[in-house]
Amino acid sequence: MPKTRHEQLKENMSVVTPVKQRVDYRADIDGLRAIAVLSVLIYHVGFYWQGEKILPGGFLGVDIFFVISGYLICKILLKEINAGAFSFINFYERRARRILPVFFFVVLLSAIVAPFLLSSEALQEFVSSIVPAGGFVSNFFFWLQDTYTAEPSLRKPLLHTWSLAVEEQFYLLFPLFLWIVWKKAAGKMTLIFSIAVGASLLYAEWSSYYLPSANFYLLPSRIWQLLAGAILAVLHSQGKFRQTHGAFAYLGFVLVVFSLLMFDDTTRHPSLYTLLPVVGTVMMIMAVPTSHCLNKMLSNKPMVVIGLISYSLYLWHQPVFAFARVYTGGELNVWHKTCLVGLCFTLAWLSWRFIETPFRLANKVSQQQLLYALSSFCIILLSFVVTAKLGVFADIIAHVKSQPHYSICHGRTNLFHEGSHCDGRSPENACAFVSGSGEKNWYLVGDSAAESLAYVLWERLQEHNASLTLLSRGGCPYIPNLLFTMDGEESCPKPHNLLRRKTFLETTLGVVVLHNLLHVYIHGSRNRPHLETNIFKLQRDLGATDKLSVKDISHHIHQAIKELLEHGHTVVLVYPIHMANFDVEHRIKELEEIPPYRRKYLLVSERFSQSYQEFREFADVAYRIYDSLGKHKNLIRVLPEEIFCDSTSSGRCQIIDSQGSLFFDFTHLSYYGACKLVSAIFAALPTELQRDHEFECKPTCK
Repeated sequence: MPKTRHEQLKENMSVVTPVKQRVDYRADIDGLRAIAVLSVLIYHVGFYWQGEKILPGGFLGVDIFFVISGYLICKILLKEINAGAFSFINFYERRARRILPVFFFVVLLSAIVAPFLLSSEALQEFVSSIVPAGGFVSNFFFWLQDTYTAEPSLRKPLLHTWSLAVEEQFYLLFPLFLWIVWKKAAGKMTLIFSIAVGASLLYAEWSSYYLPSANFYLLPSRIWQLLAGAILAVLHSQGKFRQTHGAFAYLGFVLVVFSLLMFDDTTRHPSLYTLLPVVGTVMMIMAVPTSHCLNKMLSNKPMVVIGLISYSLYLWHQPVFAFARVYTGGELNVWHKTCLVGLCFTLAWLSWRFIETPFRLANKVSQQQLLYALSSFCIILLSFVVTAKLGVFADIIAHVKSQPHYSICHGRTNLFHEGSHCDGRSPENACAFVSGSGEKNWYLVGDSAAESLAYVLWERLQEHNASLTLLSRGGCPYIPNLLFTMDGEESCPKPHNLLRRKTFLETTLGVVVLHNLLHVYIHGSRNRPHLETNIFKLQRDLGATDKLSVKDISHHIHQAIKELLEHGHTVVLVYPIHMANFDVEHRIKELEEIPPYRRKYLLVSERFSQSYQEFREFADVAYRIYDSLGKHKNLIRVLPEEIFCDSTSSGRCQIIDSQGSLFFDFTHLSYYGACKLVSAIFAALPTELQRDHEFECKPTCK
């Protein structure tokens, strides 16, 4: 009968060793590999169930791999050493055949894709990571970067090579160490390994507190995991634990599953906590053959196949997920994630079938052919690195990355009167602009959010017989009888608001445009703790210790607006607007380097927009206050979310659209964004107050 693929793989697991008796193949270990790689995939792609991450400890799959690797490699080496057939050259050739061909192939394809998806800064970092990855020292490279679980790390195509680097650094030294111990102290091998395990584990526990990044990435904190498997191999070679009770396997399985479910990004790792999955893996390797149900589960065909392709699957998953996140700006829904996992499996099977497997067989790929292939990969990748570093490659693909300018206009800084800026003036000295007879009176009142509308509003009014009085001031919403502080300093004294109130009650009736970030003052911050620490506070009097309730604030706001309406003014109440939670100017520069065919999709991604749900939750207190005002014939409500946000399909609020930036900083609209909001204000007005022709908004600076 023809041999199955599993039988062929079993027969050729040690293709270049002269040892006549091959290492016994265990299908259940391939099943254990499947658990490890699936855990890593699920963790990295980020599946959620009812808001909770599935397998938050999925990163432990790497630790499971380390134990399995330590067990299998040590078992093979001991068999060769005991048979007198050990060869350093044969060992490293096997490692090269096992690791390098598919590894270089994945890196090469990633290098081809990277220039078309990554920004210039990210591309340079990717290029810089190629040589460390190829030299199996990328754990040092990424150690000096950001942390493994941080969002930027999820966009690094070669981040996962850190674990390969740790493993290969270990195997660079371990065969010599094992051979010396076997020669000099074979009877004390278990003791020596156990001492090394204890020292490495204690170091990992200590460094998990004081050197967490180095602890995660570097070999000293990982040696104990590889040696845990090696100790088991030593005990097996001595005839111990060959018939361990199956109960140990089930207990080990529980420990592994418990760890995958209960560990998360906040768990100190590796540390003493990591003993749970490591010991669990050791117990499973020891006892699965004698546990009928677990052995059957791990040895079934789907699990074995996943285990067989686990190395290729591990190599492909990070570039696929990273490039997908870059392409979409981080927005991956369940359908996207499922398709990406399917793509990983497809690529993994193809590379296992046509690259990984043939290169492992000496009768398929000779030593000379192996050297030729690896040399070719190295030359191509080094050429790519040099070309990218010189900037030549960027010129070649420049036509793909056309870079139209995105305007960021500081519209709110452009209104001056009699040689000085209008912002922050006393109401008695407020800027007043008049066009023609000035018979239509307009007032703009609020904080700096209102100020950002000033230029565009006057631009729309100056062609008609209108006047515009600016009563806006940064950090100063219009709520008479209250004062506001920012970081303990008065940003809006009570007399200032009382003077604004006096102006409204003593001047000609007109249209009052009222706009501020009310929710910010009620919450006391802009809800961006990672960007700023400004603290806002509403008070009755300076130095007052009592905290105003939402009910108190609502009462004062209602009183102020109803007074304007009763006096006869038309009040345009502009609801709160969303804010950026990133540096707009920095993101604009990044966006300009992205190919045009990707920009439209990216503009509603989390990297370039704001969550509508988060905005509404934060602004809900202001919405409730404004909504409870009720209806009035002279009260006109304008909701910026209707212009800038999509509450249904994308669930995002725009910061940048296809033509330009709607904001010029975290909080304030650009000229372009202000134009869109002012246009909506005019569209909401009664016919007699509207302008008589359309006004086109363009992203040009004024």
